[in-house]
Amino acid sequence: MKELGTSEEQLHRELAMDVLRMGTNTKVLLIGERMKWLASELRKLDPKIYISHLEGHDLMARELKAGIKKGDVVLLKGSRSMRMEKVWESIKA
Repeated sequence: MKELGTSEEQLHRELAMDVLRMGTNTKVLLIGERMKWLASELRKLDPKIYISHLEGHDLMARELKAGIKKGDVVLLKGSRSMRMEKVWESIKA
């Protein structure tokens, strides 16, 4: 979504409804400057949702590893330029 130009803020904000449909036990971990829009929209729509806007891949991987338990589902999503495979490589090790 980094490549969306003038629509990028609106499209990031629109993701909030899809995230909220995932259920009440959803925890949202975000990295990147543009994710501030999604975080803001989620907090507005559901002030009780768990949101952590982190400074980088290492912090995200650390928080994921500390909180993942058997049966959890983890979705890692990001523009190719966000290099989310760094998080995946860290948590699967």
